[in-house]
Amino acid sequence: MSNNSTTTKNPTTVGLTPIADSLSFKGKGTPKTGYDLRKAYALEAKKQCAQCKGYPCRKAVNTFLVPEIQNGEITWGHCEPYKAYLRQEVLGRKFRYAKIPPRYEEKTFADYKVDSLNKPAVDFAKTLQTSGYKGAFFYGGVGTGKTFLAAIIAQEFLKAGKTVLFEKVADLLTEFHAVYRGEGASEDTLLKNLYEVDLLVLDDFGLEKATQFTGVTLCKILDSRYNKNNVVTIITSNYSLEQIEARLNNPSDLPEGDFCLNGSRIYDRCIEICKPILFKGNSRRR
Repeated sequence: MSNNSTTTKNPTTVGLTPIADSLSFKGKGTPKTGYDLRKAYALEAKKQCAQCKGYPCRKAVNTFLVPEIQNGEITWGHCEPYKAYLRQEVLGRKFRYAKIPPRYEEKTFADYKVDSLNKPAVDFAKTLQTSGYKGAFFYGGVGTGKTFLAAIIAQEFLKAGKTVLFEKVADLLTEFHAVYRGEGASEDTLLKNLYEVDLLVLDDFGLEKATQFTGVTLCKILDSRYNKNNVVTIITSNYSLEQIEARLNNPSDLPEGDFCLNGSRIYDRCIEICKPILFKGNSRRR
């Protein structure tokens, strides 16, 4: 029997009264024993369950329980449609916690249009959980499918029971700014969340303003992932790693005469933990 089942020699019939209207023994006298009554309830519930077309429960009351009768005992357990519904509910909560953009909910590889320009990226994505790679750097023009593919990968990880965070880099930097203003969680808490998650997606990397703060913060995030085993990091960007390196090595607030290597550090970390994959072609949104 399923672990979700409840076995008892005296199961309750509270709430099953509507089923009694169609009990097979109706009009044939009163059952002789309490067991006969419980068995009659169980048999009628089983008959109604056999006609079920899925969630929600078609019985007069939403018990979501299906009975089995063996060796004089009646066992009740959640029906398969309801267990499937519960699994979907759990997945939905994980989806929202992961912060995957809602427009990508329930999207799978079957929804992703594959052609010669993006097939290498899709082939890589389908094996990412087993390939041994620690991540990928998806880069290319606007609208070429980078975020869409990252969102599909994120949901595949969720279905496999992994933890996921999908972060827009600009929004993430805003959270770190709030920390330094004395608002929100501590920096350690933010970094711990980013460090521990099985899959971290950093979306639109490089669109943020190139400042020293940006470079230092992104270095901290990537360092936390670099030093953690058995985690995967996916970065999406409209820029190549070389372009990001150049931008963050020359931040807009760098005092004249000073030099900065944040871009080079980020380039180095990305190369070590991510496989660069170019998304070619024009925008698919047009």
